[in-house]
Amino acid sequence: VIYDTKEKITDKGVKNSNVKLIPKGTTLLSFKLSIGKTAVAGKDLYTNEAIAALIPFDLKKLSNDFLFQYFNSNVLDASSVGKKAFGKSLNSAYLKTEMQIPLPPLDVQKCIVAECEQVDSEYQTAEKEIAECRAKITEIMANETGINKKLKDICEMKAGKFVSADDISPIQKEGMYPCFGGNGLRGYVADFTHDGVYPLVGRQGALCGNVCMATGKFHATEHAVAVTPKENIDVYWLRYQLEFMNLNQYSTGTAQPGLSVNKIVEVSCTVPPLAKQQEIVSKITALESKIADAKKVMEECPAKKQAILDKWLR
Repeated sequence: VIYDTKEKITDKGVKNSNVKLIPKGTTLLSFKLSIGKTAVAGKDLYTNEAIAALIPFDLKKLSNDFLFQYFNSNVLDASSVGKKAFGKSLNSAYLKTEMQIPLPPLDVQKCIVAECEQVDSEYQTAEKEIAECRAKITEIMANETGINKKLKDICEMKAGKFVSADDISPIQKEGMYPCFGGNGLRGYVADFTHDGVYPLVGRQGALCGNVCMATGKFHATEHAVAVTPKENIDVYWLRYQLEFMNLNQYSTGTAQPGLSVNKIVEVSCTVPPLAKQQEIVSKITALESKIADAKKVMEECPAKKQAILDKWLR
């Protein structure tokens, strides 16, 4: 049974008594925004028009856990069902009339659920590893000791050069170079403005203050600030320091937030000796390696779940 309500739910409760109470353990499916995203009702609840509740007719034939794992394995997305079922929201008629759900024996459902839950456990472990590593990075930067200096005393900051959007290619062709804007890589262009290793700070937009590293030959647009370290400043430590400083807090403007280079160069930070900077870089690099490994585990989880379904449902 696919139940979705068109009734409005307010802070005072449901609008009328025709809205059904969804029991705990029911698989919930998003119809809007994160279309196809699944969750499990942690308690009895009501849903609104953005959420569909998938309720088995007979729990002796179809378990809630299997239903969740099946839909949680990315069986619903715009590429798999076609545009006719999507738009601003998922078309519930598609689910009710065209979507077919496999119905293996309960013992097979249990095997599928057990194996998928193992994948979920791997995902959660990797997620926890990332959170712990990021917390350690923050702790390392927060416990720095050294001399308090303004950014203008440890680096030079200069915005890049304008490039027309028409001259930016989404793919890299021969003789083209990476082009970085206010939110990181924008595409590829025919010329370069810098050659070397530079932290880049986004200067314009909601994400202004974000930091990325650019190496080799690349083009920095006027919305990206290239940062050049001065003497006794490690370029990689400088990148971590800029990230830790959360430069976005110094942005101005609402419709189009932006950073003033003249303003942020006056911001102060703690600067350890060069040898200590390099020690910090070594520690954070090791933690970033763990983060990369954990992200890879998370990225592989959907394919693992699909392989489980293919194995048991073929």
